[in-house]
Amino acid sequence: MQHILKLNLLGALLLVSNMTTLSAQTLFDFESLAVPAAGFYQGDPAATGPERDIYTVDSSGPSPFGGAGQEYIQRISAQQNGQTVDFTNTFDTSFGGFYEGFAISNTVDTTTPGFVNQYAAFPGSGSGGSSNYLINSGAGSSATASLLFESVDIANTTYTAIATQGDDGNASPFVSGPLADSDGFLDLIISGSNSAAPINQIVVSLADYRTAADFLLADWRTVDVSALQTNQLTFSFEGSDVGTFGLNTPAYFAIDNVVLSAVPEPSALVITLSAISGVFLRRRRS
Repeated sequence: MQHILKLNLLGALLLVSNMTTLSAQTLFDFESLAVPAAGFYQGDPAATGPERDIYTVDSSGPSPFGGAGQEYIQRISAQQNGQTVDFTNTFDTSFGGFYEGFAISNTVDTTTPGFVNQYAAFPGSGSGGSSNYLINSGAGSSATASLLFESVDIANTTYTAIATQGDDGNASPFVSGPLADSDGFLDLIISGSNSAAPINQIVVSLADYRTAADFLLADWRTVDVSALQTNQLTFSFEGSDVGTFGLNTPAYFAIDNVVLSAVPEPSALVITLSAISGVFLRRRRS
């Protein structure tokens, strides 16, 4: 009987060990992505360099703005250890070309205000001093993974951080002034796709002057998103400086060090529980 008990315990331990392996984290730090000499790539389909190789075009058609422009609905496919995260990107060739969604960058300019410096992370590097990271422009972008999201590192862009101080580089008349003058704020909203999760969104403060403790996110922040229990994240913004056309503060953020964490397949969990139950059943009968 002890021999049978040992075999059952060994089987249960092996299955639990397998579940632990399935739960191993996968880190996406983007350091292997090709970035052109300009310091960024925003998805222009005319590009011929290696940075274009990780983009997949899902659809294309005439620009909604008319003329001869074309709109490309596409995604960045980052791969690490056999796992994948897709980041949405839309590129429109109208007006000289512009994008929404994610772009690859290693730009380090932390002082130049305005739209001309839209690809720089405000900390001056990737998370932890690394080189590469992604920049997001606009609300409604998403990231879809092969496993569940565990955490992401978030930072302000230089464009957004300086604009919260009231300087948008004279790129537009929209920014009303320093957020501190109006007790203003800017939040990034990270939403999950799992309606059964304990929570469905996480708020990341990019700037907050609503209390005496004035705050501007000046470095990278690790955000635990595991409670969302999702393999798809959607990003949006809320802020106090709102005008006729929506949010005046530039809706940008930087992202790095995306961590995925697998969960055991239901079948593996059932088998494991069955094995453990068998152990206790045999012990009771003995």
